[in-house]
Amino acid sequence: MVLSSFPLFLLSYAISLRIPWDIRFHDLRHSAATLLLSMGISAKVVQEILGHSNFSTTMDRYSHVLPSMQQEAMNKMDDFFRQQP
Repeated sequence: MVLSSFPLFLLSYAISLRIPWDIRFHDLRHSAATLLLSMGISAKVVQEILGHSNFSTTMDRYSHVLPSMQQEAMNKMDDFFRQQP
């Protein structure tokens, strides 16, 4: 598939699923990055997937995902220490 035909593919797919047709490629990219981070994928890996040259670019754009990830990390650490004799 040629990249220039992607918007038409996306439009036809959106129509068939009855979802808003005005979704941009950038919206999908942002959603994918947010989902990856929410799934616990390393921010460094997400940076590489997105092609950001600087880690700070990724973190500036997607740091809103991190508070829930930080809480999950603290919960896991708490569980770990509670299991220790």
